[in-house]
Amino acid sequence: MLGLQISDLSFCEAVSGNQVKGGLTAEEKHDDILGLLTTNIPGFVKKNQTEQAEYLVEEFSNENGEIRGYRISSKDGKEKFGGAKGRINGNEYTAAFASVKS
Repeated sequence: MLGLQISDLSFCEAVSGNQVKGGLTAEEKHDDILGLLTTNIPGFVKKNQTEQAEYLVEEFSNENGEIRGYRISSKDGKEKFGGAKGRINGNEYTAAFASVKS
């Protein structure tokens, strides 16, 4: 973590070793923010899915397009990354995630 400076940890619950924990916490059954959003926000669904080379590209949004997200995953499901942005109850947010499973 050399060269990393964190100036405001007010959103965090705890700092432990080299990890910063806090912010949004998802239940373990959701392996990314899009799983959490599709489960908890009515009308937020997968709109499109395409294959590009070794990856599956999924596009998500709600009916009015206020909330949008993308997930790109390897065909074997071991690599996933993506993000979402939008507005919920007047609050704007952005979120990103990445995971690699062996």
